[in-house]
Amino acid sequence: ISEMNVALTEAVIIDFFSPPVASRIYLYPNVAVYEVMRNSVSDSHSFAGRLQSLESVPVPETDDLNYSVASISAFVRVGKEMVYTEAPLIKFEENKIDSLKRSGIDEDVMQRSIAYGHKVADHILDWAGSDSYKETRAAERYSLLNISGSWLPTPPDYTPAMEPHWNELRTFVISGADIFRPDSLIEFSEDPQSEFYRMNMDVYNAVIMADSDQVSMARFWDDNPAVTEHAGHLMVKNKKMTPGGHWIYITMLPVRDYELDMLQASHAFAVTSVALADAFIACWDAKYHFQTIRPVTYINDHISSDWQPILQTPPFPEYPSGHSAVSAAAARALTALFGDGFAFVDSSEVPFDLPVRTFNSFEHAAQEVALSRYYGGIHYTISNQVGSEMGIEVGDAVVERLLQ
Repeated sequence: ISEMNVALTEAVIIDFFSPPVASRIYLYPNVAVYEVMRNSVSDSHSFAGRLQSLESVPVPETDDLNYSVASISAFVRVGKEMVYTEAPLIKFEENKIDSLKRSGIDEDVMQRSIAYGHKVADHILDWAGSDSYKETRAAERYSLLNISGSWLPTPPDYTPAMEPHWNELRTFVISGADIFRPDSLIEFSEDPQSEFYRMNMDVYNAVIMADSDQVSMARFWDDNPAVTEHAGHLMVKNKKMTPGGHWIYITMLPVRDYELDMLQASHAFAVTSVALADAFIACWDAKYHFQTIRPVTYINDHISSDWQPILQTPPFPEYPSGHSAVSAAAARALTALFGDGFAFVDSSEVPFDLPVRTFNSFEHAAQEVALSRYYGGIHYTISNQVGSEMGIEVGDAVVERLLQ
């Protein structure tokens, strides 16, 4: 199941999916696998009735199935509908199915297992089709507010607002996108004596004075899937994981270390995916409700026109911090699954030429995520704090609904 998610992550990176969209891409295939695998143990419970609008999932008509084969076929069938670049998933499926055939699985069992996997996949895809994602693709484009303190596109590319309608998606566990909407940010002001000005000065100084570890921390947790580099008229996009992809990788670590079986592993990935997806919906609701200006815009206009953040500012409003929210939600789910003392070495960024980082727990990692956005120069401290608090609320809701 970890390998399935590695293949899916490869497709997500190739296709430049935005962080919110990527969270949706991870959720549906992982729920499909869990709904297949739960049939391998008699007392396992379906997510039907616990995830919004998910109706009873088809059960096998025979016990003579291979659930590894069925889970692969379900994951890949759903995953291919979520991405554009199908090749990593097709390659994974071909290699694994061929390996299982060579292990001596009866051909009739193989075909029945594939058919059952497809049956579950089609049910999950029908459910996915009713989540309003397609409707948001045709929604009206975002219009700038033209109010002092509101978000404006940021350098270097001044990209239009990303996913302004994401709060219109159906949630999965939480009762609505706005259920955990926070209080408003500090009142906007251009006065050098104001709290808003001082808040920006704080970010300005943090970037200027950041030491090597703080810079490394910021870059490690950047998880911007399409950072651009410019050389004259040439622009190059550096492909990387999304925040959701990073936490899917982290989920692989206890799955590996505790040698979980297929059912346990599928459950862990599904629950974490739900936490990530709902946190994105809730956070994006708040972002476009408040539409707060980014530090780079304010600082360039009112403090220093030459200042630049360490990280490239992503194209959506500032408050609250999205990475802080989704990380706190994922950490809450993973802590409920594996305990609060799981220490790990995160090497997920090594392929992107960044060193490993070590954490004492999932919560420790989530706390560092929030801090990294401050040192990266793209979020105010309060936005990271509020984002983390929102993520904790989402994570707790997921734990209560799916794990208790």
